[in-house]
Amino acid sequence: MKKISLFILFNLLIISSLIAQSDPQIDRPIQQCILQNPDKVSLLKKEFSIGHWLGKLISNCEKLQSSSGKAGGPHVVVLLEMEKELDELLVLAENCKNLSDPKVKDNLTEMKKVFQAKEKVETFQKGTTNTENNNTLFDEDDEITTMSITRGGAGKIKNLAEKIKKTLKK
Repeated sequence: MKKISLFILFNLLIISSLIAQSDPQIDRPIQQCILQNPDKVSLLKKEFSIGHWLGKLISNCEKLQSSSGKAGGPHVVVLLEMEKELDELLVLAENCKNLSDPKVKDNLTEMKKVFQAKEKVETFQKGTTNTENNNTLFDEDDEITTMSITRGGAGKIKNLAEKIKKTLKK
C-alpha cells in the first residue's frame, strides 16, 4: 500500500513538472530581450517563461469564469498581480522582435484595455481617521479601494492570451 502511494505521488510530481515546463521556442527570444533590456523591467527575470505566464493567465481566467458569487476573489487577485508583468511586456514590445509582431502587440494592448476597465471599483471609508494623537507604528489608510475583473473581462483576457500563445508558437 505504501509503495502504491509513493508511486502515485512520484507520477503526479513528474506530470506536474512536465506541465510547468517552458516552451523554449517561444520563451528564449523573450528571455533574450529581457537580458538586453534590464533597465526597462524589474518584475520579469531572465528565466521568465511567457508560455508559463500565458498558461497561468488562461487558467486563472477559466477559474474566474467558472466561479460563482464571491469564490472568484483569489483568481482576481492573481490576475491583477499579473497585470504588472503585462505592463513590462508592453514596454519590451517596443524593442523585442517577437513581442513587436503586430498580432502579439495588438493583443497585449487589447488585454491591457480589458485590465484597465476593472469594473466594480469601489472605495470604502473606514470609521476612524488617523490624527496626530492616534498615530501608531502601523498606521492604516482611511480608505480601502477594491478592484474586480468581471467574468466577461476574464473571458476576453483568456481569448487574447490564447491568440498570443498561438501567434508566438508559429
